[in-house]
Formats: sequence, C-alpha cells, structure tokens
Amino acid sequence: MNCPHCGVELPSRGRTIITGILFIVGALVLLLFVRLPVFVLAAVLLAVTGAAMVRGGFKGKVRICRRCRRAL
Repeated sequence: MNCPHCGVELPSRGRTIITGILFIVGALVLLLFVRLPVFVLAAVLLAVTGAAMVRGGFKGKVRICRRCRRAL
C-alpha cells in the first residue's frame, strides 16, 4: 500500500512483527553464547527493541508515512 499524499510505500505490520521476533531471537542467541557484559547489554537492547516492534505491530492502529509523517 502506498501513501495517497506522497506515494511512498507504507510500512507493513507483518514485516514489523517478523523483524521484532528476529530481534528477540538475536538477543537470545547473544545471551546463550556470549557472556561479556557488553554483549549482555546489547542483548537487552535488542530484546526491548524487538518487544516494542512486536507490540507496535499488533496494537498499532494508525500507520504513519515515513516521508510526509501523516497518519493514514
């Protein structure tokens, strides 16, 4: 689906959910194999970002255009 105002492609909910799940899986892999504090911090940030993306994909009611920032 494209924005009716500027014509740029709108972000899809399914892609957002899949990307969030992949972020969470990446965080789990980092926690399982690497125990350095820097990687634990990176894993926490990945997990929080992934959870926010999954939540936004399921609960997001309004899509916002990337270019013109209008709610559609």
